[in-house]
Amino acid sequence: MHITSASGRQSILHIALCLWLLCATCTGMAGEILASRAEYRDGHYLLHLDMRLPAKPADVYALLVDFKRIPLINSSFKSVEVLKSKDKMHLVRTVAEGCIWFMCRSIAQLETVNELSDGYIMSETDPAHSDLTYGRALWHVTAEGKTTRVQYNADIVPAFWVPPLIGPALVKSALLRQGQKTLNGLERLLKKRKD
Repeated sequence: MHITSASGRQSILHIALCLWLLCATCTGMAGEILASRAEYRDGHYLLHLDMRLPAKPADVYALLVDFKRIPLINSSFKSVEVLKSKDKMHLVRTVAEGCIWFMCRSIAQLETVNELSDGYIMSETDPAHSDLTYGRALWHVTAEGKTTRVQYNADIVPAFWVPPLIGPALVKSALLRQGQKTLNGLERLLKKRKD
């Protein structure tokens, strides 16, 4: 982990994880953010995103677990490496670059990603090998008419210093921006699959 120039980008999980968190709502047949919320409680950043995409659930789910394509979904992810996969359990290492105001840094995570039944994907961060002291995220992909509903909930605790007075508000804002970026990236890749 190192500090980079201000041109770096803010990111967190995976989507990344996730992955990746929004401020604006899109309209029409484009993907749209139905709800977004970021909170700071007792050192934890809690994020909730609820979005709809004009695609089949199987296609959206496939993109979310195609770990090598995560940087194409959200360019804040600089590297994604699948260290081990067995059935529907994966050990994934990600490095993302992020900036909050003038503070930029790389954020490394080692996550265990489990593909659960009924469209759920859960990831848990290994704090011994990550820049988070705690991280857990849950994706849920379901059909909704001719579209797909994607819900994302994350709970993270950075292992690095965040300025106490303004830091939480800045981190929450950055997380929401990353949500919009992730939605746009998913939509772009899904459109390419159709073409």
